[in-house]
Amino acid sequence: MAKEISSGINYLHKANIVHRDLQDKNILVHDSRMIITDFGLAKSLENDTKSVHGGTCAFSDPEYLNNQFSYKRHKNSDIYSLGVLF
Repeated sequence: MAKEISSGINYLHKANIVHRDLQDKNILVHDSRMIITDFGLAKSLENDTKSVHGGTCAFSDPEYLNNQFSYKRHKNSDIYSLGVLF
């Protein structure tokens, strides 16, 4: 389970995409495979825009929670959420 989800996040990050809302409700199981869903907050890292507000506090990077109005979520934010999942 952890390996499949991590591989999915790695795939996104190699494509310069951050999910920004990784949480248990956004992981589905289909035919015994883990699927990452809900890309509503996902964005390309090539755009230099600040984070939109949203996401689930329990899975959010503490730096984002401390400075929601100017913090720019990045790959490490997804990795933090991944750690909370496991």
